[in-house]
Amino acid sequence: MDSGERNELPLFSPISLLVALAAAALLVGIYLWQGGLIFNPGPLSAAPGTARAVSEYSTHAGFERECGLCHRPFAASQAELCSQCHQDVAQQVATGDGLHGRLENPSACRACHPEHRGRDFSPLEFALTDFDHSVTRFALTGRHATAQCADCHASGYANTSSECSGCHAEPAVHAGLFPLDCAQCHTANAWQPAIWNGQPFDHANTGFSLVLHSQDYFGQPLTCQACHPALISSAAQVTCQDCHASHDAAFMDKHVLTFGADCAGCHDGSDRMANFDHAAVFPLEGRHAALQCLDCHAAQNFTAAQAACVSCHAEPAIHAGFFGTNCQECHTADTWQPARLLEHAFPLDHGGQLSTCATCHAGAYTQYTCYGCHEHNNEADLRQEHAEEGIGADRFPDCAACHLDGRKPEGD
Repeated sequence: MDSGERNELPLFSPISLLVALAAAALLVGIYLWQGGLIFNPGPLSAAPGTARAVSEYSTHAGFERECGLCHRPFAASQAELCSQCHQDVAQQVATGDGLHGRLENPSACRACHPEHRGRDFSPLEFALTDFDHSVTRFALTGRHATAQCADCHASGYANTSSECSGCHAEPAVHAGLFPLDCAQCHTANAWQPAIWNGQPFDHANTGFSLVLHSQDYFGQPLTCQACHPALISSAAQVTCQDCHASHDAAFMDKHVLTFGADCAGCHDGSDRMANFDHAAVFPLEGRHAALQCLDCHAAQNFTAAQAACVSCHAEPAIHAGFFGTNCQECHTADTWQPARLLEHAFPLDHGGQLSTCATCHAGAYTQYTCYGCHEHNNEADLRQEHAEEGIGADRFPDCAACHLDGRKPEGD
């Protein structure tokens, strides 16, 4: 071949073009015949789904030749195509309910449910492997951490309630007594002890122990309703009388009449008033022994009565402000009079006629006068006589200063 002849490239030779056209036709034929399987990266799963898909196919493997059901580039996202069959999932996403409605990115279907991994591969089970349950806004902590999926999802994974009552039936012991928001009192760590005001609940911390209230009069276990007939709050209604009156109505009528209806004011369930000894607080002796409770505990207030005498006995005006209120230094519980005078400089049998304190102490016990008995008709002579003894007018009224025994000094 001379240099003037044109060289032809083998790539564009008639034979090459014919082979290329034949190969293209073959590929188109295979594509039309196999429905796109030529591009299939692997078999689809034959594992059953949730049985909630709106489709004639029971598994993904059933539409393996119809790639367009899941893949429509530039026409629709894969999440949109998934939701056309899985309309229950679409409903969850739309309403923000259920598992898929709580996910941060519910459109990333392939992140949890990959496909083309073989007939035995289960996209559902794969999603549950190392599943972070906290993305559902219900973290598995405490006792929930060891629960199996089927323990809560007995009817499937859709629309499972996150309320405690969805899995835990309300115990009969407090049915109707507490709000249904179980988390107010219980934690995932354990059902008991319940939490009350931030602390593990112990009924004794309420001021009333259940030591003596585990059974009723018939030996049957006591429940919360036995004492709390209505919804329990921080100020719970307690009906002690209903139970105790049915056992001994006469006793309870008298007891309430005397002590009032505030049972918890005296009783703490242990019981602190058992074998109560009043002497440990205030001995009831003498005239006090015959007193009724309400004589000292007015208005059935058994916490207000004081041991001081003045709590019940008003200080007599005749010695008010002079002797103090420590009455027992002079008086006893046997009787108010006569008082025990522990010290008196002037003889109390003066003249054999002294009968009462008022004979000398007419106004107050800190003042006295001898003129109640001794009338000094000639006071001027008496003053002159005392003046001669060096007793001036300022000392003249203080008779007892000189007449210590009530008698006239000898030699006068």
